[in-house]
Amino acid sequence: MTKDGEFNEEDHLFDKDLKEDYTYDLEIEKEKQEGIEKIKKKYLIYVIIASIFFIFFNTVASVLRKKMYDAWGTKLVFFRQELTNLMYNLDASVIVIGLLIFTNQITKEQRKFPIWKFAIMGFCDGFADFLSSVGGPNTPGSWQTLINQTLVIFIMVFAFIFLKYRYLALQYIAAIVIMIGTLVAILPSFFGSNESSESSGAVNGLTNAVWYSVVIYASNNIPAAGSNVFKEWGFKKATLNVFYLTCLVSWTQLFVSWIFLPLQTINGFGDLSFSELPDEFVNGTKCLIGDTSIPIFNDSGVTGYCSLYVLEITVCYSVSGFIAGIFQLCIVKYGSAVLMAIITAITIPLTNIVFSIEFLMGPDEVEPFSWYSIAGLILVCLGVVIYGIFRKPQDIDIDVVNKANSEDHNNKLIEEEEQDQQVEEHKLTINDNYNIQHEKHI
Repeated sequence: MTKDGEFNEEDHLFDKDLKEDYTYDLEIEKEKQEGIEKIKKKYLIYVIIASIFFIFFNTVASVLRKKMYDAWGTKLVFFRQELTNLMYNLDASVIVIGLLIFTNQITKEQRKFPIWKFAIMGFCDGFADFLSSVGGPNTPGSWQTLINQTLVIFIMVFAFIFLKYRYLALQYIAAIVIMIGTLVAILPSFFGSNESSESSGAVNGLTNAVWYSVVIYASNNIPAAGSNVFKEWGFKKATLNVFYLTCLVSWTQLFVSWIFLPLQTINGFGDLSFSELPDEFVNGTKCLIGDTSIPIFNDSGVTGYCSLYVLEITVCYSVSGFIAGIFQLCIVKYGSAVLMAIITAITIPLTNIVFSIEFLMGPDEVEPFSWYSIAGLILVCLGVVIYGIFRKPQDIDIDVVNKANSEDHNNKLIEEEEQDQQVEEHKLTINDNYNIQHEKHI
């Protein structure tokens, strides 16, 4: 600029250079945002696919879980828990060994993840499994479906405290709608008559409930919520393969769970004496191989005897539960723990519908079909849609997205950061030149 306030050609070139520089800067930022949006859409597809498979296998596992609880009773709870956990371990270990030998999906960075953190997850999972196993036989299946939905409330509370998540008002409304949907789905259990239950061969839920067993079963949602939130935190801190996470958590759970064994001496948790604890493993082994001399207990006494049915139902539950657990972890990894709990709610009315199909449940366990289940399913789906539409960015976390990318994408991000730094340095140089030129003309 000249002393009389007119711009010369040098100033014009400088302004043009500065404009081009800022235009380039905006283009880089735009490309970065477009890349992030593409990644988010890709992982949203992953969440949708994982959700579909999870809904199916979790519905199957929910029905088989109740059958398995009844098949083992209350005095063989710990043996059953360790047995199914060992089955999980073997399934996951075979897959992890294959991944270690034939792929690079489990990196050195993942193997450095502290074992004590896996132990915390294993403790929470083990405690939740123990509580649900103890309370399950004396908690009606339809009540279990409602109680399980309190999981989303505990997860939201823990995520609020430990992950610093903040939710929109509509997300709370979505959770309420889901709770209403699950309540509608089980209304027949609360208001169904004994006559209708007896005529159908089903047991009225109200006559099958023991209040302290219901409390014990409901309390399993507290450690379960803690485990899910801690796993989400783990996925944020490190890019963990879901099979590797399942394997390590299951193995630590197998050993950590032994601290729960003495709890079976407490009234309502098994009523075993310390001298009877070793016999649990002997009788559990005999029951697994179909020894019909081993009785099955619940709080009302002997309900039946072991048979090969115990082995069959345990294996079926283990397989379906393992597959459902893998897809569940995918939802937590690419979505969030709260989103996982919301999607889990869809399986609740579906489970009640399955309970009404005699071909699947058998004549002794089938429950009357109710349109309440259909209405509940519609409400639950509505809640899921509301939550999905108004979800906040943390539900598909940018940190998780970036860490879950391939090395190529990570390298691209590094290159873009270097470009950003070069742009900033270039801008500073231009500004310095502008100040020098400005001082000269003044």
